[in-house]
Amino acid sequence: MKKLPEYFGSLVFGPTVMRERLPAETYNSLMRT
Repeated sequence: MKKLPEYFGSLVFGPTVMRERLPAETYNSLMRT
């Protein structure tokens, strides 16, 4: 079972939200790591 902060963070700032809010270069860089 995930800890509460991990669960909350995964729902609030998941890949979909990151793609919408971050600049494309930043998002792509994060996805490569």
